Order: sequence, then structure tokens, then C-alpha cells
Amino acid sequence: MSFGTESIPYIARVTMANLGNSSIEISWQSNTETTTEIDYGTTEKYGKNIVVNDNQTLNNNLKLKWQDASQ
Repeated sequence: MSFGTESIPYIARVTMANLGNSSIEISWQSNTETTTEIDYGTTEKYGKNIVVNDNQTLNNNLKLKWQDASQ
């Protein structure tokens, strides 16, 4: 008889780099293959979703860009 153990999904090694006035790069690793998605919005309910990479991967990264508020 064989018993499988299901691992709980988690992310690790989250890094943020190149923070500027209008962009940031974020990278992380996961223990199960996932797509790269971001949920965002102006409230805690978010409301918007972008799929950055729909390929399954253990190493995720994305670059966020926004309009510089000082311009």
C-alpha cells in the first residue's frame, strides 16, 4: 500500500528589484508549478487580474509599470 502526501503550495525567495518612479521587478519561487498572475485594484477586493505568463513554472517574475504620478 502506498500513501501519497500532498504538499501545501507556497511561495519563497520573493525579491523586489529596480524600484523606480514608474516600475518594479518582482521574482519568486514556488514549490508547485503555477502561472504568473497579478490581482490588483484600489480596494482590498482588488477587482482586476492580469495573466503575465500562462506557462506553468516554479520560477516566476514580472515587471510592473505604472504612470509616474509626478508627471
